[in-house]
Amino acid sequence: MPKFPSEEGVGFLLNQASRSVMARLGEQFRQLGLDEHGWIVLSSAYAHQGNGCTPFAIAARLHVPSEVNITVASRLVRDGWLTTGDGGPVGESSTLCITQKTRDVMPGLEDTARWIIEHATNGFTARESDEFAAYLKRFNENLA
Repeated sequence: MPKFPSEEGVGFLLNQASRSVMARLGEQFRQLGLDEHGWIVLSSAYAHQGNGCTPFAIAARLHVPSEVNITVASRLVRDGWLTTGDGGPVGESSTLCITQKTRDVMPGLEDTARWIIEHATNGFTARESDEFAAYLKRFNENLA
């Protein structure tokens, strides 16, 4: 059995790191009227801006119930961050499309998120950073 890197354990450390990243982004989210869940759905839609994405696809990737993403996406549509491909209400298979409002703010939010990750991995060599990402990917694949 491999030893954990600390007394807290890997799960605790991953959760703590995730919460730290989101806390640093939180103030910017609040200024825009977003929250963590809104950011996740919005960034997923932004990443697929050429094709759009569905609440179901986001849920499958994140291993959360699609109802949660439907609720969040509905709020983002109401607030002008997203539209649905057919202009109707958000459903499990609705195509989510970004709006100009999203196009305007996402580069700044992505720059901030990138800076936070770079700050968190400060002192890592490129190889260590790549290995860390590979370990996290394997960790997630093992839990899928």
